[in-house]
Amino acid sequence: MLHDKAFDTGIITIAENMTISVSPEYAANAEHFFNSALLAYDGKLIALPEKFQPPREFLHYHRQYVFKA
Repeated sequence: MLHDKAFDTGIITIAENMTISVSPEYAANAEHFFNSALLAYDGKLIALPEKFQPPREFLHYHRQYVFKA
């Protein structure tokens, strides 16, 4: 639930290489909880399902218009 909300609000996104990117805007003022719950995943590869992988067009849109870079 936390990661879904972070994605929906642009705190995290999924890069073209299918790794997690955490917004530097939020990471700059991170506290312990943020570091352990989100920042620890920055640069980590996501586990892709065998079927129904995330549409690359949607992820591109998310990076361009939702993610707070």
